[in-house]
Amino acid sequence: MAVVERVEIGRDVTVAVRVWEGSCGSARSEAARTFVYLNGLESHSLWASELGEMLSRRGHRFVALDRRGSGANRDLRGNADDWIGDVIRTCEVERQCNGQRPLHLMAQCFGARLAIAAVLRRPDLADSLVLLSPGLQMRVDLTVAEKLLVGLGQALRLPIRLRSPITDDHMFTNDPPTLRFIGADPLRLKRVRACDFYAGHVLLRRIRRAAQPLRLPCLALFTEGDRLVNVPGTIAMLRELFAEHLKVHSLSEADHLLLFGRSAQQALDLILNDAA
Repeated sequence: MAVVERVEIGRDVTVAVRVWEGSCGSARSEAARTFVYLNGLESHSLWASELGEMLSRRGHRFVALDRRGSGANRDLRGNADDWIGDVIRTCEVERQCNGQRPLHLMAQCFGARLAIAAVLRRPDLADSLVLLSPGLQMRVDLTVAEKLLVGLGQALRLPIRLRSPITDDHMFTNDPPTLRFIGADPLRLKRVRACDFYAGHVLLRRIRRAAQPLRLPCLALFTEGDRLVNVPGTIAMLRELFAEHLKVHSLSEADHLLLFGRSAQQALDLILNDAA
């Protein structure tokens, strides 16, 4: 069962994180790890509940941070630098409290942009990255008109919201229970703030302008036939960023959402075996 904790970011600013604490006796203390998780565009930390429970049962600590504008932090406004600052501070707090444990920064799809941007700023932030269907290059996008609205909303600080470019839930998964869950989820972002689309663009631009490869282990998990992510293009970007430190797995019988059902078990086994 997850508990909600608060992380103090600065004066009068805190962000909520959901925490699945490792079960006592489930893993040797020296083998226990901490995973800090970042959500995708429409999702939030509760979409990672199944993965969090499985890691917790094996003795690991799973900390899910909803970026500002989503989930438990949906009322907080922030830009790309605020998002990065929240990730850095959350990881710092985890290091202070569990300094002997390896810390892995994990992200789903859109969250991969934030995870990579955070370690570009602070290469010592985590012991490794774990990216689930990382969305660096996408097969879906906003229209030209919608991109103009994003720019207008950013320039004038207008509270514009735009539909997500994910138009069919089957792009996420074909698993009936998962489709029912995400279809009925009241916290899901079907309309996203223009400022958040803009922040995602800023993160991606910084990644593309990275001056040199990161000397950080990165495990990237993809699913064959992903309808949302341009897998070859994303892998090419990751190879430029991580060079020989990148390890890629392609799952043949999994969905874009590697957080539910059989996909979650496959992902968990790979993460625990291959995350540095």
